[in-house]
Amino acid sequence: MIVLSVLLFILGAAVLVTGVLAVTAKLPGNRWVGLRIPEVRKNQEMWDTGHRIAGPTWTGAGVALIVAGVVGLQGGWLWAISGLLVVGALFLIGMGAALAAQTLAKIDHAKAQQAEQQRAAAGCCSSGSSSDSSCGGDCDGDCGGHDSVTPVELDLDAARRAAAARDAR
Repeated sequence: MIVLSVLLFILGAAVLVTGVLAVTAKLPGNRWVGLRIPEVRKNQEMWDTGHRIAGPTWTGAGVALIVAGVVGLQGGWLWAISGLLVVGALFLIGMGAALAAQTLAKIDHAKAQQAEQQRAAAGCCSSGSSSDSSCGGDCDGDCGGHDSVTPVELDLDAARRAAAARDAR
């Protein structure tokens, strides 16, 4: 049972350090530790915000795992308490990640709406009138189809050559 307690100590220390780094916004961007949601990967500000949200619960989970290791050293029926602490730690880790994901999704959605409103306000169809000469006089109140970005044609032969070269490796 000492081995299991030592494993709980190590896991608890890792989660505790991750939680503290997340709260202080010093958790470096990486693939292995941290949140795995697309909004977090957009920029450093979103990474730090998401981890500051999840950090306190992760810190609590690390403490719970360390306490589970200490209680597990006592042996006997106290392993039931260790088991409950481990379940609680897993709950805290999941809850922190869920809170961060929900908050970041709301932030990302609000930023997208704000950008869309700014684009619509700057566009030719923002007034909804069809008298705007820069629009060609054909606005129907929506700006669909008036983007300045030209569509990119896909070169299927180049894509096939790239896929064949990748498969040949």
